[in-house]
Amino acid sequence: MAYPGVAGKIALTIDDAPCHSPSQDMSLLTQVLDLLDEFGAKATFFLCTDYVAGHEGDLRTLLRRGHEIGNHCGADRSYSGDSEQDFEAAFLTSERICDELR
Repeated sequence: MAYPGVAGKIALTIDDAPCHSPSQDMSLLTQVLDLLDEFGAKATFFLCTDYVAGHEGDLRTLLRRGHEIGNHCGADRSYSGDSEQDFEAAFLTSERICDELR
């Protein structure tokens, strides 16, 4: 089946980046970037911004290598029980962290 305008294209997204630990030893980000480079692929990494601390250098490297980042919000959890104001505050805080990396 053909889809006009997207022949031969896929969007690769990576969820919950960079990892759930501030330890560089726990992150697979460098290995994932090397694998993407090996295949000439680009991806969008959706950041759980609660886990960005300690990984800023690697995240800036992925941006320099032509990948994108997106806002996954602070943590990998449901925000459905939060008030609209609490969710908006969490979202905007996460967006500020993403913007600081860009």
